[in-house]
Amino acid sequence: MGIVVETTHGKIEGVQAEGHQFFRGIPYAAAPVGENRFRAPATPAPWAEVLATKEYGASAPQPPSPLPGMEAGTQNEACLFLNVYTPAADSAHRPVMVWIHGGGFTGGSGSQALYEGASLTCRGDIVLVTINYRLGVLGYLDLNDYAEALEGVASNLGQRDQIAALQWVRDNIEAFGGNPNQVTIFGESAGGMAVSTLIAMPQAKGLFQRVIAQSGATQAVLDRQAAARILETVLGELDIAPEKIEKLRKVSTKDLLQAQLRTSQRLARDVFLCYAPVIDGDSLPEAPLDFIRAGGAKDIPLIVGANLDEWKLFSAMNPKHFELDEVSLKKAVASRLRGIEGADAERMIAIYRAARPDAAPCDLLDAIQSDRLCPVPATRLAADQWPHEAA
Repeated sequence: MGIVVETTHGKIEGVQAEGHQFFRGIPYAAAPVGENRFRAPATPAPWAEVLATKEYGASAPQPPSPLPGMEAGTQNEACLFLNVYTPAADSAHRPVMVWIHGGGFTGGSGSQALYEGASLTCRGDIVLVTINYRLGVLGYLDLNDYAEALEGVASNLGQRDQIAALQWVRDNIEAFGGNPNQVTIFGESAGGMAVSTLIAMPQAKGLFQRVIAQSGATQAVLDRQAAARILETVLGELDIAPEKIEKLRKVSTKDLLQAQLRTSQRLARDVFLCYAPVIDGDSLPEAPLDFIRAGGAKDIPLIVGANLDEWKLFSAMNPKHFELDEVSLKKAVASRLRGIEGADAERMIAIYRAARPDAAPCDLLDAIQSDRLCPVPATRLAADQWPHEAA
């Protein structure tokens, strides 16, 4: 018998490893399958026998990762699992860190090898939690306008999953040697966007005390108009008429993923991320930056940052990027500036070239895209939070 811990839903058995203990594949919510597809996460049914939590649970359905070493393993719509790493399941009341993975809100998993928690747990003497949450169409399609046809439907399901996981942490983490009143949520890329969005979600209030947003701020949040256009495109790809939207609960996972990808491709020029938190007036009442600017997060210490060359990760996967000339550079920059009043591609290129006189066109685009992707949104988030936090 391994390490047995009593949780609110039943006993679980983890593993004693060198210098730490781990518990993998803990269900924190009921499986969102069948009639529960597109519904808010529900409390899992309790279990009578000791549940073995030695292996990771399934990850959310997603396309193959383009990045080596970032495979998500087994996938299934029944994916609402979390993992706990602790020095010891004792009464030490250690600080708790909850990791929310990135992946553009369409990929990733708390069980990816990169996020294995032994090193951070042992080095920091903390309790670490990594989670899965619903992604893409299954996690971020805004169906609120069809609540009557799709009974129990909810928006921002991926975010609601994260909140359910944090509620599980609040109710259970003390049994794993953690302090439920000293919780830091942290994430990278879409995970950074997710944690900074949670700041403004009423249901998340009090579930964490600190936030670290890495290479992602609140720039991906969608308004209802954009969300409606995305839903319309997804339905078109699936050949589902709006009056027959109940068919969405019957579509295969494979077909949903294909429609998800085609929608992203069709709207790529106009929408930063098609699957992202939506300002729905309910779970997310207002834009996170507006909430933070008004002092709504004044009691939450925040660390936010970005890497110098964020975009090079993505441009390196496109061989044609390195063949960029001056004409295609201007077209690329102009495309990114669409919809921004007074934007001037030539002026922007000149500004960046003045700081990098020897840079090739591809390197200039990398610099512009890097700033657009992370440093500028991070700076805006920090600037809106700083006056309140400093006070």
